[in-house]
Amino acid sequence: MSQKLTIFIVGPPKTGKTAIANYLADLADSLNGNEYHPTQGVRILEFEKHLSQSRGKDITISVEAWDCSGDPAFMSVWPAVASSAAAVVFVCTPDKKQDKDLEA
Repeated sequence: MSQKLTIFIVGPPKTGKTAIANYLADLADSLNGNEYHPTQGVRILEFEKHLSQSRGKDITISVEAWDCSGDPAFMSVWPAVASSAAAVVFVCTPDKKQDKDLEA
């Protein structure tokens, strides 16, 4: 059985959205990145995850992870894109003062 899942990853700049997307897609071994490279617009990662259910049936899920830029110039498109997603992951960093970014 195969299913498709679209995940929309958003949040303020420099919060680790790309690190999370790379980790989910098995493109990184950890969430610790060394260099910061801001995403321009959106980066779409397509990958599959194989899951075993308790009843012995295996499921293959085709995942589309949309790694969205935290740049305010791109935030206006978030609502339109998020409406077609099965899940939205909002990423923030609690140790940074991002109140205005979080409100947006």
